[in-house]
Amino acid sequence: MVTDDPPTGVSRLDWIMETRATYVLGVPTHAMDVLSEQKRRGTARIGVVKTFYMAGSPIPREVANQERIKSIKDPTAKYMEYLRIMSKPAVSDIVIPIPPRGPAWKRR
Repeated sequence: MVTDDPPTGVSRLDWIMETRATYVLGVPTHAMDVLSEQKRRGTARIGVVKTFYMAGSPIPREVANQERIKSIKDPTAKYMEYLRIMSKPAVSDIVIPIPPRGPAWKRR
């Protein structure tokens, strides 16, 4: 299913729901648009979608976390996962030392 070319006047979210898509492939910006429209409307689910595959560029952490948390049904487990995710440092906050390059005899 192509979500980027719905009929005129139909949003991506409406198109996904109308066609009863269960698997949607898109770039993160498609997911962000659909999720923001879903949040604005206050709908609990994106139709009958079971998998929203995002590829093509890095996925913003907020989008990935939002989807991970949304997929959990039990409220207690949902809250615990939220706390677990929020307590982890951002990958960009972690400093990974880069080993020196070049032959060992030049590094002395």
